[in-house]
Amino acid sequence: MALKSSTGAIYMLFNACLPDDKKVKKRLFLEEIIESNEYKKLSKDKRAVSLMKTVYSFSSLQKQDEKTLGCIKEALPYAEKAIDAICLIKRHGDAETIDMNDVPDFTSKQSLQRVISNSNRLSVVETLTNIKDTDLFGIYKADTIRNLDDLYKTITIKELEQLEDKIDKTFKGQRYWVNPQKIRALQKKYNEQKEMLEEERKKLVNEKTKRYGTKAIVTGGFLASSVAVLSAVGATSLPALLIGAVACAIYWIKG
Repeated sequence: MALKSSTGAIYMLFNACLPDDKKVKKRLFLEEIIESNEYKKLSKDKRAVSLMKTVYSFSSLQKQDEKTLGCIKEALPYAEKAIDAICLIKRHGDAETIDMNDVPDFTSKQSLQRVISNSNRLSVVETLTNIKDTDLFGIYKADTIRNLDDLYKTITIKELEQLEDKIDKTFKGQRYWVNPQKIRALQKKYNEQKEMLEEERKKLVNEKTKRYGTKAIVTGGFLASSVAVLSAVGATSLPALLIGAVACAIYWIKG
């Protein structure tokens, strides 16, 4: 790698003259790292802020020996993909099986390759979380809430209809990263039951409407024919008409 800075160029020259000098090798690695396109790109990536303040900060790099700097130089080309992988794991990973022991080592190429590989074997189920991408290692932290078991036991039907809001309120002020399959299954079962009941309600309403429609036709026809018959025989008095009306009412109610 050809270094553009004057300091880098000087140490490249020193390294050519003193290939076994560890101090020269260390400084050369440091210059190569901070001048690399990968390092410059990471310095502008908001997701990498914590990395740039710790592992990849200039002061931290200065404290490393030449062997570690050589490893970091090898790891850098995988750093951005590893960050993408962590964000993907946050969206689809198994929250209950991941902890601080799984934090990738950004000084190791093998560690970054491993987390990238793991991100390619995730489920399609989407997690629920309030962890922002800028909190890169939030999913690994010990105080992160990882399951909904307690909520599952107490959640109400009304709260199931607004699950995300309920989770936000329950864990307000706390970092959470949870797999909602179990509670989603409960929500699905509730929705299916709700839809089934709604279908039954519509069916009953339709049957009732049809029945009342039939009764209306029969009753109307009966009244009309009764009036016609009564008129023909001259029995159009109020008592006669009332008898007909009562008969219709009984039919309407008891059908």
